[in-house]
Amino acid sequence: MNDSGAAAEFLTGLNRPYRSAVSLDMQTIESWRESQTGLNPVQAGMQIAIPEIDGATEPFVYGGLPVRGVEPVALEDRAERFACRLRRWNRLRTAPRDQLKLALVVSAFLLTKGTLARQPTSMFFRAFGRRLGN
Repeated sequence: MNDSGAAAEFLTGLNRPYRSAVSLDMQTIESWRESQTGLNPVQAGMQIAIPEIDGATEPFVYGGLPVRGVEPVALEDRAERFACRLRRWNRLRTAPRDQLKLALVVSAFLLTKGTLARQPTSMFFRAFGRRLGN
């Protein structure tokens, strides 16, 4: 049984982000690579949806089962990419603010709702700036 409350309490105590490293256990690496939809539904539910309920972010496939094998293997290029992402996230947490650059992308796809200059969006940027301490 999933105890997301206990997981949230535990992760809050760690005060660290919970990144989701995904091993392809319900499908082969080859079927994942060849698929137009990526993860199969069982894989997505077990290793994306449930960890997200517990607070996991940024799911990233790093390895899994080869078509002719029973033991999972790491995908070297993906494992390296994941490690680089974790290093960058850690740097955002530890580097002095004056040494960081941050980009923010706001999706404004609602064409009938006006421009980014509308009041709710303007309030968002002001609140975001306050949160960053600027």
